[in-house]
Amino acid sequence: MEHRARKRFGQNFLTDEALIRRIVDTIQPVAGDLIIEIGPGQAAISQPLSESDADLHLLEIERALAARVNTRFEADGLA
Repeated sequence: MEHRARKRFGQNFLTDEALIRRIVDTIQPVAGDLIIEIGPGQAAISQPLSESDADLHLLEIERALAARVNTRFEADGLA
């Protein structure tokens, strides 16, 4: 199910895989890093960050997206 971006939340969802990879490569997350992602949305950056073993915390205020992110990461034991 596709989520439509809501203007009132200022939502813009990253979909460009090359840009996402550049962002994660710039951060260079490693085990033990504390990363707080505000507004993970559809978890485009969250997913590759979670693979780094960094201590990742996600803060999403929109309930529908928060539920999706929780469900997505619960399966991996991260939520």
